[in-house]
Amino acid sequence: MTKYKIKRKKKSIKSLYIALVLLIILILISTSYAIFSSQLTILGAAAGNRDIFDIVYVNIDQISNAPTTIIYHDTYTYTFPSVPTIEQIFMGERELTENTDYTYINGTLTIPTVTGDLSIVGIATEAVYNITYNLDGGEFSETPVSTYTESTETFDLPTPTKTGYNFVGWTEGVVPKENVIQNSTTMELNVTYNTGTQGNKSIYIRALNGVVYTTYVTITQNNESVPRVMVYTYDDSCTVQFSTDATSWTTINNWVTKTDGDNNTIYYQYFTLSSGGENEEGGISTYEGTETEFFNELSDTDVLYYKPYTVTQGSTGDISVTALWRSRETYTVTFNKNRGSGTMEAQTFESGVPQALNANTFTRNRYRFSGWATSANGSVVYSDGETITVTQNMTLYAKWTFSWN
Repeated sequence: MTKYKIKRKKKSIKSLYIALVLLIILILISTSYAIFSSQLTILGAAAGNRDIFDIVYVNIDQISNAPTTIIYHDTYTYTFPSVPTIEQIFMGERELTENTDYTYINGTLTIPTVTGDLSIVGIATEAVYNITYNLDGGEFSETPVSTYTESTETFDLPTPTKTGYNFVGWTEGVVPKENVIQNSTTMELNVTYNTGTQGNKSIYIRALNGVVYTTYVTITQNNESVPRVMVYTYDDSCTVQFSTDATSWTTINNWVTKTDGDNNTIYYQYFTLSSGGENEEGGISTYEGTETEFFNELSDTDVLYYKPYTVTQGSTGDISVTALWRSRETYTVTFNKNRGSGTMEAQTFESGVPQALNANTFTRNRYRFSGWATSANGSVVYSDGETITVTQNMTLYAKWTFSWN
């Protein structure tokens, strides 16, 4: 009986010991994640209930659909829409090392195992926007700008050329190329007087109840350079005022009409800016010449209806523009042999475009060719092959000088 009781007691002690060991093992298993995670600031991660970490992007713009969270032990991978420079990556408080803790190739960032919050610090490469040109038969003299970014400094789209046409503008709004005065604003136009008082003088122009466009040209009259201003609008209800000191305004309302190359009616006026005497301030007077005289003074490069397409700093988005053209007038130069022999075809010139005269092919026995005159008995005006600008049809007469050879 005694032995039996002792034997039972030993068995009971052994069972208790085993139970205690199992309990310790269970405790260790249940707390192993907590012990491990406490070193990585991960709280209570367990199978089926993993921690979620935040992802923060610092100084990196233009991020689209980038992940902002990630689950413990997952792989982070993301391809940026642009290719920013990655300066630093932190996982929790630890800074990661490139090619050891992560890879960054062609804009794709990969972190194999994430075990803490991520902070990705970089310098963004801005998004690049495209510029597309439809030249409608025109061409650029050099390769045009085709891309820009938000930080690109303000610039104008380049101007194309097309044989037989003047460039009017781009489809995004055709307005004059010089100055635009919005309703109730004042523009200061600086001009240089070439008679009387010398130096820069300011003429102030303002528009009321509308938008006014101005073109400034200098016209030679009586061997003096006279600055003139054309003011015009597409709405004759607009009121325009001039001033030499921006205090005493003169109102101008007597509009003259003209149709532009696109059959738009424009309302315009033109003025002479005079300096007066040596000690006088000068002022503004209505130009007394005819409409034709004024417009003839404007070269074809002073197209009144064109304003450059300006891309301002801070703009975003792709740009697509189409060139608009106005047919340029052409003139004919006819060649007269003027008692010489031979034939020459007439030559066509585009208005306002410098072009070389065709080489003379006329001959005259015992005479040498001296040049071209504008009348049969006139003096030589142009040399053989000289580059001239033609604004009307004309006939040139060969001039001859006697020669024994």
